[in-house]
Amino acid sequence: MKSNKFKFYGIRYKQVVLVVVMMIMFIPNLMSQNISTIREIYNYKIGDIFHFDFLGNGPGYGESSITNIMITDLYYSQNNDTIFYIRKVDREINSSEYPETVYKHYIDTIFYTNLDSLVKNGQIDSVYSDTNLYYGRKINYYNNSGFEQDSWTVMYVDGCGEARIIYSNWDTSVSSDDKLIYYKKGDEEWGVPHPVSVNEVYTGLMTLNVYPIPSKNYVNIFSENLAYGSLTVVSLTGEIVMAQNIKSNLTTIDVSKLSSGIYLLIIETGKQKLFRKLVKN
Repeated sequence: MKSNKFKFYGIRYKQVVLVVVMMIMFIPNLMSQNISTIREIYNYKIGDIFHFDFLGNGPGYGESSITNIMITDLYYSQNNDTIFYIRKVDREINSSEYPETVYKHYIDTIFYTNLDSLVKNGQIDSVYSDTNLYYGRKINYYNNSGFEQDSWTVMYVDGCGEARIIYSNWDTSVSSDDKLIYYKKGDEEWGVPHPVSVNEVYTGLMTLNVYPIPSKNYVNIFSENLAYGSLTVVSLTGEIVMAQNIKSNLTTIDVSKLSSGIYLLIIETGKQKLFRKLVKN
């Protein structure tokens, strides 16, 4: 009887060990499933609006700014693992370096790749939601305070990107806080808007027209305010496939020899860079 009882407890012990090992292996997977992917965090739509409030301080220096961002266009790479966003950006900057408020208005393109990877490579401290923050959207919280000289706290929010970034450096006494204070995504709206005024120069540059899209042989580029500059066509792999100067407000380029697909058209003047999507049939 003793040997049978010993055998029984031995089998049971092995089963318990097996269960514990399986739990150790399985729990991280459960946790990683809660962490958002890059695709989920940066899931913007055309027409999305974001307002950010920035405050930075250092020895003898200070800066505050409001940044308004609107997503005006988006497109994917050919293998669908990278997304490009064209943004209209308006900034209002107050700094100890400038005697008056400075306004900056421009259009840029940002991109995110490895879309199905976990945000921050899965190095997230906690995942939660708060009905008072970001309309209850999922928050991926990261904090490295107490481990490095540079301290970072980042809140990655589904569909809103990096909604808050708090930075401080112990040695230099430099600190900053960049936070999302308002967004509008379709019918969903959160926070209090802080619009930045737009000057006439920026409004004029926004009249840039690129047509026809899609195009087969030729593309026309026109703007009443664009008389000179440079033109570059870049593939989604980053290869420059065309480059030339602009000498009038109407420029026509030959795209007949380009392979079918999506390209990024970059117009650069002495003051700004403008980005447009070019589609070749």
